[in-house]
Amino acid sequence: MTAGSMVALRDFRLGAAVLAAELVLSGAFLVSSSNVVQYALYEVFAGVALGSVIWAVRHYRPRPALPWLVFAGGIALFITGDVLTDVYPHWTSPSPADGFYLAAYPLFAAMAVMLVVSSGGYRRIGAIADGLIVTFAFAVFQWIFVMSPVLHEHGSLGGKIVLGGLYPFMDILLLGAYAGFF
Repeated sequence: MTAGSMVALRDFRLGAAVLAAELVLSGAFLVSSSNVVQYALYEVFAGVALGSVIWAVRHYRPRPALPWLVFAGGIALFITGDVLTDVYPHWTSPSPADGFYLAAYPLFAAMAVMLVVSSGGYRRIGAIADGLIVTFAFAVFQWIFVMSPVLHEHGSLGGKIVLGGLYPFMDILLLGAYAGFF
C-alpha cells in the first residue's frame, strides 16, 4: 500500500467515524423528548461542523483558504445565535440572537462569491449574470409574499424590520450568491 493510499484510507475512516457518530446523535435527537437535550445535540452538530471545516482547512490547505475560514465564521455566528435563542427563548425580535444570525448571512454569501471569483475569468461573468437573474426574481417573490405582508402587520417596528425586512433580504443575498456559485 502506498503512502497516498494510506492517507486516503485514514481520511476515509475518520470521515466514516464522524458520520457514524452524527447518525447516532441524530437518532438520540429524534427519540429524545427533552427540548434541552435536543438543543444541546443540535449545538453539538453545529460544533462538529465548525470543527470539521477548521480541521479540513488546516489538514488539506485548500487554495484559497480564506473562503472556508469565512464560512467557519458564519457557522460560529449561527452557533452563537442558537445558544442565545436556547438560553433566552422568550426574547422578542429584534434580539441579540438576531444580530448574530443576520451577521452570519453575509459571511455565507461572501464564501460563495470568493470561490466564484477565484475560479477563473471565463466562469465569473456567467456566474455573476446567473446570480443576478435569480436574485432579482427571488427579490420580487420575497417582496410580494413575505416582506410586504409582514411590514403591514401590527407589531413593533423593530420586529417588522428584522422579521419582514432583514431576514428576507439576507435570504435574497444568500440565494443570489449561491445561484452564481452553482
